[in-house]
Amino acid sequence: MNAEMKDGPVSSAPRRLAPLDGVRGIAILLVVLSHGWALWPTTGIEASPVVGLFRAGNLAVTIFFVVGGYLLTRSLLGEVEHTGRLRARTATVRRWARVSAHVYALVAAVLIVHTLDDTDLYDRSNLRQSAVRIVTYTWNWFLRDSPLLARPDLGHLWYVCVYLQVTVLLIIVVKLLGRRRVALLTLIAVTLVAVTLWRSWVVDAEGLYSALLRTTTRMDGMLWGALAAVAMPWIRQRVRRFAAVLMPVALLGLVALMLTTGHDETYFRWQGVLINLAAVAFVVSAVTLAAPTRLSGALSWRPFVVLGNASMAIFVWHYPIFWAVTRHTTSWSWPARTVVALAITAAFVVVAQRLVERPLQTWLAHPRWDRRPAAGPATTAAPSSDTPSPAEPGTPETTAPTDAARS
Repeated sequence: MNAEMKDGPVSSAPRRLAPLDGVRGIAILLVVLSHGWALWPTTGIEASPVVGLFRAGNLAVTIFFVVGGYLLTRSLLGEVEHTGRLRARTATVRRWARVSAHVYALVAAVLIVHTLDDTDLYDRSNLRQSAVRIVTYTWNWFLRDSPLLARPDLGHLWYVCVYLQVTVLLIIVVKLLGRRRVALLTLIAVTLVAVTLWRSWVVDAEGLYSALLRTTTRMDGMLWGALAAVAMPWIRQRVRRFAAVLMPVALLGLVALMLTTGHDETYFRWQGVLINLAAVAFVVSAVTLAAPTRLSGALSWRPFVVLGNASMAIFVWHYPIFWAVTRHTTSWSWPARTVVALAITAAFVVVAQRLVERPLQTWLAHPRWDRRPAAGPATTAAPSSDTPSPAEPGTPETTAPTDAARS
């Protein structure tokens, strides 16, 4: 959910795709709006014509997953093409560190607040269990299996768990098949079909709550992004010719689907597939666009880009801050409470970026991470017209986080 960060020797100057940053910025706004129920009354919103904006957070996660899956896979394939191999352990550690920077800082802050804040009445034993499951990235499973024990103001962190779990899976798959693109493309496509059918079955058999938190029912977005990254050498030139038309069509379709899709079981049926397809079409058009357009320029508006680059930090910190502010302002008006909560969130995001995220980025950019053999004659990676950029978003490789099972 951040911006692209150097992840390999593919390019000395990482190429930023501002429209992707911008769309992530819009997505994180939808996530924050969907969690606003912790701050303001919801009476009347259900009958409002803009109710979709306050309920689209869970669907906005699809954008983070698709973009994250695309950039992650593109970066991994870029390393394979450059060196003929993928250092899977290094790739895993680097992504774990990027995600953990804010997550571990948040867990530490919650533990401190629990000790010092008399209004924090959550059970200490349950808090310890929640903290352990979060830092081991098994939190989404704990939420699903023990919802009454899980700390509710940290429920949104299911996203980072699914992201990392699928990240490890994709790293393994690219490690094994990165030099055999047709086999890799086939495997991801077959897995995607199976996951799509599985999502529909789970929501029928186990219900919406379980479907919202299972790794296998939320990994589809990353698989769609990965599929686009693997297929890019074959589709890039074909899409480039009409990318300027595809981008607005894809974006309008994505917005329409997010505002009209029911926030219930329908997301795990064909509507969810269409949302993923629209997100993929937008990503593909953005990365193949031959020249800037008015739409790409609008999405590159600096405030959107800044929000997109900070989306991981915003995602991680905003929800528990909303809950904490609400506990201490029960007698306040909701507008005052909202302003204070947003101001505190902004302050924490800025501090966390400067004291945690940026030092970590500097450390991960150290040359020691790039000690690898140069590509030689034996390197037979599939040729690609798509020059992969060594990037990642805020954390989820350019993705972000975002909402889901309201906790």
